Amino acid sequence: SFAILITTVLVNLAIWVGINKPYTVVESRYPVQSFSFNPFKKHQSPFEQHVFSAEELEADIKILAPKTKSIRLYNATNGIEQIPAIAERYGIKVIAAAFLDSKDPKNKNREEVYSVIKEASFNNNITHVIIGNETLLHKTVPEQELLNYVNEARQVLSTPVSFAEPWDHWVRNPDMASKVDFLAVHILPYWAEIHIDDAVDYVFEKYDLLKKLFPYKHIMIAETGWPSDGPQRGAAKASQANQAKFIRDFIRRAEARGIDYNIIEAFDQPWKNETEGRVGEHWGIMTADRTEKFPMSGPVLEDPNWKYWAASSSLLGMVAISLFLYRRKDIKIIGQIFSVIMFQA
Repeated sequence: SFAILITTVLVNLAIWVGINKPYTVVESRYPVQSFSFNPFKKHQSPFEQHVFSAEELEADIKILAPKTKSIRLYNATNGIEQIPAIAERYGIKVIAAAFLDSKDPKNKNREEVYSVIKEASFNNNITHVIIGNETLLHKTVPEQELLNYVNEARQVLSTPVSFAEPWDHWVRNPDMASKVDFLAVHILPYWAEIHIDDAVDYVFEKYDLLKKLFPYKHIMIAETGWPSDGPQRGAAKASQANQAKFIRDFIRRAEARGIDYNIIEAFDQPWKNETEGRVGEHWGIMTADRTEKFPMSGPVLEDPNWKYWAASSSLLGMVAISLFLYRRKDIKIIGQIFSVIMFQA
């Protein structure tokens, strides 16, 4: 019985080792050009109108300081307006933003636009202003209302102003390019169901298409990235290894080409499960607990904690089967083998 038990445990551990071999992907490095920054933690949500304190915002910015040169925000109220001044102390640039709500409770959209204009007027580290995030894609507000907000900001700010939409919106609506100071473009190959091996090529293919269509317009890839978990979409598999592969390869190539880009996103956002499903939670290069998922150089593990899972599961299986076999000494050898395998499985 002891020989059967030990042999099965060793086979079990060998399987764990076999399915958790490290991946070798291209090398990259920090700091990146920009990360999307949503400061919500596990227990927080924008639906609850959480107001951020300067202390909790600074704690996150301190984590991001060695990792990025800039951060992209998505709204300008509920304490977020404090971020540019805090970021400046850490040498971080800011892409400021106004969030537009389809319900617009108590003129919240007007408040957002006013707040982001004020931020950009008083903070020299704000490099760009984005009003509305995929507003036209989701029909959040009418097109003319969006353009009115953008025009209002452009008239009073020297900071470049735009609105952010997926790449194909700009292709289908080329006249919109004249309404903004730059194109804020989202290119997300996961949602396009692109295989990870072709994902980075897909991003640059769409970027080059836009450069060809708008040769005199500055183009920022305002969102690109890959989720570390979630359902598979077509050929696109959400996994930690695939996220590391995409991020490291994209950054290396974007830096070599001098492309203006922003990675979505710094931290996982559990609240996004309500709007985007399970995959929405897992776009961060760090978890909601602010721990890194993968390094920018060296081998990458799908699950860095697999050794702890392997050891604990094998130990629990050993204890359970030892007690079982001790109490059931009448079981024949075939039954012992079957029992040990079942417990270890």
